[in-house]
Amino acid sequence: MIKISNINRIIKKIELLPNINNQQVKTFLAKLAELGVDVASVTFSTAQYDGVNDVEVISQWIDDNTIQVVAKGKAVTFIEFGTGITFTEQHPLATKLGAIRGEYGKKKGSKPSWTYYGEQGTNGHFIRESVKGAVYRTKGNPPARAMYQASKEIKNQILKLSREVFK
Repeated sequence: MIKISNINRIIKKIELLPNINNQQVKTFLAKLAELGVDVASVTFSTAQYDGVNDVEVISQWIDDNTIQVVAKGKAVTFIEFGTGITFTEQHPLATKLGAIRGEYGKKKGSKPSWTYYGEQGTNGHFIRESVKGAVYRTKGNPPARAMYQASKEIKNQILKLSREVFK
């Protein structure tokens, strides 16, 4: 879920403007969410990731004035925050959210490389076939920051979209 700081305060100010109706506010929120879905979806789909990238990004209304952008799938955390200790890039929110590479999931990322079953993904190296399926070796992946980038883009576009909707 993308949480944009101060968005509720901005919406309350917008609602106080003369000639603003609820449909305009809903349109504005929907456009912000659509932007978030677009940015996050593209980033997740093009992210470097070894394995099955099953991430789907959607928006969903919570109530008449609240919409959220949500990433679903088993690979969300691994792609958003990165895996393994090989990559040095950090996600700006990793520490705050407890997603330190090598410390979550099955903690295989605490090693320089590890094996997994499934799909090759971006850089997985085929090792062998087994009864469970193909075995690949990975060194992990850098953080894609898909949701983080989506929230930044939403913040960057708030003024532009508000002018567009509330003209």
